[in-house]
Amino acid sequence: PRRPYGELKLAQETLALSRLGPEGVAIYRPSAVYGWTRRGRRGLVMTLLANGLGCRVTTIVGSLDTARDYLW
Repeated sequence: PRRPYGELKLAQETLALSRLGPEGVAIYRPSAVYGWTRRGRRGLVMTLLANGLGCRVTTIVGSLDTARDYLW
């Protein structure tokens, strides 16, 4: 990390991994939002664009206890 925000996010990830282990934590970085994920799925923006062009509804799901930053 190059900035305080990045240092705090890394500390948050490290804490979550130490408490829940790698099987209990999913960490997504900006590339997962804008590009392709490691599992080959489209990121959020790519999905919104593709579904918008195809006149399809985009369904976004997540756990209520997820710690997240929000995209406007």
